[in-house]
Formats: sequence, structure tokens, C-alpha cells
Amino acid sequence: MNYERMEKLAEFLDKLSRKEFNFAEVVSEANIAKKCGTVCCAMGWTPVVFPRLVEFSLDEDEIRWSDVVFKKSGERGYVEVAEELFEISYAEAEYLFTPNQQHYLGVKDLGNFATPIQAAKLLRKYMAKVKKGDYNETS
Repeated sequence: MNYERMEKLAEFLDKLSRKEFNFAEVVSEANIAKKCGTVCCAMGWTPVVFPRLVEFSLDEDEIRWSDVVFKKSGERGYVEVAEELFEISYAEAEYLFTPNQQHYLGVKDLGNFATPIQAAKLLRKYMAKVKKGDYNETS
């Protein structure tokens, strides 16, 4: 796992307002050029936090920003990008960044209306569990 990157995202989320965060959608509103008016989930903000590694992608109609892409591999989708960016399994990425999936990690679920602070705490709690050896994919 890439703890440094995960902590960097958690630090970013700590500073994000509730109005700029929507745990249920990767990118729900975007003004990428100005960054104001943009609303994303944790993974939706990764192009801002890690601009050399991740970029926004357009929807299939190429009308609006709707997803993220890992630049190095071209892998698209928030779970796939999380898997590569944080060097975790697909399942772990899904459990961390999808609403109501956190119980698989042995922690309380975050619903669609989770706050950025709650998401940051989840990332830190998960990192602590992994460091202590309290979590592996088979537990």
C-alpha cells in the first residue's frame, strides 16, 4: 500500500468543505479550470491532489467531466484508479471508496451523505488497521 499517497488524499479531504464533496458520485459538478463549483467524491478529487498521476475524463458523450483516469496505464474508473494509485487490491479500493461497502473492512459503513472529514478518517483508520496487521483481504 502507498501510505504516503493515501495520507495526502486524507489531508486534502480534511480541508474540503461539505459543499465540495459528494461521496455518491465521482464528479457531480465540475469547473475544473477554476476548481470553484466543483463537487466530487474522494477519488474524484485525485486529479487535483495528484495531477501528474490522475486526470479527469469526459463521459461517453464527451460533454461533462464524469470520471478519473490513471495517466500511466490509461485505466479508467474510480475503483481501478484507486487500486493503482494506492497500490491496493480492487476489493479494498471498492470497499474504501464506494458508499455502504466499508463493513467489509471491519468498520462502520459511510453512506451516500458522508462528509469529507468522515472519508479522511476512514482512510486513516484503514491505514492503521493494515499497519497493525488487523486487516487483510481474507479477514
